Amino acid sequence: MKNEATAIDEVTMTDMLKNIFEHEEKMQKYMETQAVAIKEKDTVIERLFTESKKQKEEFATKLANMKVTAPAPDLSVAKEAITAGLAGITKSMSTDFVAIRETINRGPAPITRKLQLFSDAKTPEQYKAVLSWIVFGLIGLVTSVGTIMLIWHYMNLTHVR
Repeated sequence: MKNEATAIDEVTMTDMLKNIFEHEEKMQKYMETQAVAIKEKDTVIERLFTESKKQKEEFATKLANMKVTAPAPDLSVAKEAITAGLAGITKSMSTDFVAIRETINRGPAPITRKLQLFSDAKTPEQYKAVLSWIVFGLIGLVTSVGTIMLIWHYMNLTHVR
């Protein structure tokens, strides 16, 4: 088989070129319409941006010029409550001061000392502790006396001749 070149006739070639040129023209028109639409959108965006900037500046000036005035509050109720509370405090403090003055005038109470085995608040633990010391003390005393007597007896037995 030979490499045969496919022959394109003149009519087919002109139709193909015509289609390409038509497509190219359509593309050019589409791109132009898109460029015009983009320019219109850019102008709209720029206009909106300048308007928002202008509104922001107007709001800032309005905010700077804004002044809020409020009526003076009525504090008479609070003043009456504070006055009544202070009167009650001074009354109770005066009675407290009278009690303190009387205590000072009476003088100090004498200190009484007494020997107690247990404190005033008697608890079972205290009884147990004291009684165990007494029992251990007696056991120790008996052991000590018994040891001394044994030693004495031993000494008497070894030295008697």
